[in-house]
Amino acid sequence: TSIDTLERDSDTSSNRPTVLVVEDNTDLRNFLIQTLSEHYHIQEASNGQGALDIIHQKHPDLVLSDIMMPVMRGDDLCRVLKNNMETSHIPVILLTALGDRESIIHGLETKADHYIVKPFDIEILKANIASVLANKEFLRQRFAQLNYQTEDLPKEVQEAPGLSLDQE
Repeated sequence: TSIDTLERDSDTSSNRPTVLVVEDNTDLRNFLIQTLSEHYHIQEASNGQGALDIIHQKHPDLVLSDIMMPVMRGDDLCRVLKNNMETSHIPVILLTALGDRESIIHGLETKADHYIVKPFDIEILKANIASVLANKEFLRQRFAQLNYQTEDLPKEVQEAPGLSLDQE
């Protein structure tokens, strides 16, 4: 039987970040899961639609996705995630055989955080994942610190409209 989505709970009590591996090639998906499970809690899906279902239930810290898959492509998955306020913060790394210039530009236009062409060096992939997750954690801590600092301000200042990014 074919299973579209499956979660592997190697250590749910751990504070390890969760990586969702989205790959229709079973051998490659299993290789990625085996390799990444040393450092991350792993969830898996065989297509973009299955990944969306998991993302809305489990909220992974990062999505690693192939592009060319049945049901929903990885670039479509990335576009959906990045255009939804509830999921736009989740980093997406596209891992694909589409290595020509136009495909890379198209993949990055979906707001993917990284675009890695197959065949790939597993150590470089692991370094990319670690870097993206470290940057995400730094930003989370920084925003938490800023939020904490604003709690000490008078209520009138807290509720005052702030400058938007369009204003100088």
